[in-house]
Amino acid sequence: DILKILLNELYEQTISSDLDQKSHANPGGVKFEDLRLDSLDTLMLAMNVEEKLDLELEVAEFPRNATLAEFAEYLFELKNH
Repeated sequence: DILKILLNELYEQTISSDLDQKSHANPGGVKFEDLRLDSLDTLMLAMNVEEKLDLELEVAEFPRNATLAEFAEYLFELKNH
């Protein structure tokens, strides 16, 4: 499950200490902009997701206003093409 991979990567990187993805009622509904990722965090997340999903991503493909579930769906479609 791609959303689970995203959540695990965010949790492992402890990107946002004020947002606990493990206990959040709807972690897929969290928007990237709410995570307050800096450019290095975003790059690390992209590299880790690329490795886990065997994809090539550009950091620009991480939409700030998308939810994690929406981005997971995008990655799913990208992986299946």
